[in-house]
Amino acid sequence: PLTDRTSGADGAIYFAVGGRGGQSELYRVTYTGTEPTDPVDARNAAGAADRALRRKLEAFHAPQADPSAAIGLALEHLGSPDRFIRYAARIALEHQPVDRWQAQVLTQTNPAALITGVIGLARQAEPAVQTEILAALDRIDPASLDAAGRLDLVRAYELTLIRLGEPTAETKTALAAKFTALFPAGDLELDRALSSLLVAVRAPGIVSKLVGMLATKNEASGETNLAPS
Repeated sequence: PLTDRTSGADGAIYFAVGGRGGQSELYRVTYTGTEPTDPVDARNAAGAADRALRRKLEAFHAPQADPSAAIGLALEHLGSPDRFIRYAARIALEHQPVDRWQAQVLTQTNPAALITGVIGLARQAEPAVQTEILAALDRIDPASLDAAGRLDLVRAYELTLIRLGEPTAETKTALAAKFTALFPAGDLELDRALSSLLVAVRAPGIVSKLVGMLATKNEASGETNLAPS
């Protein structure tokens, strides 16, 4: 039974075995041959710049005495095509005073940046900001986004409603009209998110549509039809 392993400064591999009724032993493995054994940099050069940027953003994942640098860098990369960088940028913002970056997020013109920033606002802002957030999201045309972008947009709406309170009846009607046309999308994750949002805003006919989809699925799998008679 292997219990531990390490590489020594001498270039050898050391490992220990023992326990479970076995004899405890320490092994030292060295190489004998003609191939070079000089230390190498095994890190993948591809994406090195992106990883360095992500780590730079992660350094701001704590409140800053002067948040200007953190906010500036985070806002610059909220719309990054790399979702890990977008995430790091959002978390950096969330650790800074929300009043210092709220207005800048709501005026973002890049859909990915606006969606990412709004998720941060939904987690940190006061409920009174919900109207401004929904108005900002309403500038985004779902048809202009790919499936991943639509999923992020729906999640941004969901989080805004969950965190910042029940929207007005007029807002629910508008959201129902906006997203009913997209459902079903044929993408499992997106359809799951859309169904949750449409149920939350009481979209007309959504329950019947979901029950019908369940019945169709059950028929295709040979299970009992759950559709109402």
